[in-house]
Amino acid sequence: FELTPSRLMQPETMHRIAGLETFIESHKEQAVGGVVGTADYLATVNFLRRGRKDEHRGIPAGVEEIDWLWREYTRMRGDKRIRQLIDADFGQSVLTVFLRDANFVDTGNLMRDIREYERENLTPHGIRLSFAGDVAVSQTLIGAIVGTQVISVVAALAGDLAVTVILGRSFVFGILCVIPSLLAVLLNFAVMGWMGMPLGVATSMFSSMTLGMGVDYAIHFLQSYRQHRAGIIPAISDPLLIKVEGRSAERIVEIIEAARTTGPPILVNTLAVTLGFGVLMLSQVPANARLGGLLVLSLFNCFAVTLVVLPAILAAKGSGRNATPA
Repeated sequence: FELTPSRLMQPETMHRIAGLETFIESHKEQAVGGVVGTADYLATVNFLRRGRKDEHRGIPAGVEEIDWLWREYTRMRGDKRIRQLIDADFGQSVLTVFLRDANFVDTGNLMRDIREYERENLTPHGIRLSFAGDVAVSQTLIGAIVGTQVISVVAALAGDLAVTVILGRSFVFGILCVIPSLLAVLLNFAVMGWMGMPLGVATSMFSSMTLGMGVDYAIHFLQSYRQHRAGIIPAISDPLLIKVEGRSAERIVEIIEAARTTGPPILVNTLAVTLGFGVLMLSQVPANARLGGLLVLSLFNCFAVTLVVLPAILAAKGSGRNATPA
């Protein structure tokens, strides 16, 4: 009779696992900080039992020696600890890869390289591997997150536009209402790319939240501007002696009055909301801290765009190409 030992008792299998560990450790450029696996544990036990000599830090050549090392490991660490590393049949084991400041692109490249190594060096010998853990799950979710992120931004933007067009009874009014929050979201994505901040489940939520909250600032400003133009709210500033294409710059006065009327309330609103969401920045969970920082940044961007960009658009819309001071 020929008895075939379990896979993790075979020196050839352990050497191939050791080669996989070495291959993964060589990917320092892809944020690999270290690898701990079956071959590493076995080599360490062999090193300890042979008097801590470096030349013995390796995989033994015989099945009996490997079996003895596993029994010695069990004696030192206990049955529960070895079951966290190897199953009861010694047919499957866990290899842990430590990543430092990993991102979606580098981790994806690393997983692709590991799969290629598996096809060339492991599969022909009946060895296969599977990815598990938070990072592997996140890599699977990232594609769906990016796709749904685009859909959610477009849907939120379309919803804001539809509501503001209907209530404002003007398509131009709706477009102007969504410009600040849309620019704030684009600026935040630019900042995330510049800082290398990953797009995850938590950080992907800021865009829809910004579109929902930031549109209020533009509505307040534009409605105040409308009321000044209609004479519902009288101007309190002196007339400006500016001529625009031969006409008095009543529009400029109305823009200034709208900014003066709505600027302080919008600022108070921005401070109140950002202080509330800013508490997330104190979280010890990195994703929550990033979400809080992104929301604070996006709301201040909405505030700035509302009181800087919108007045400029309205002034350019009313002044034409030639504005000559009188």
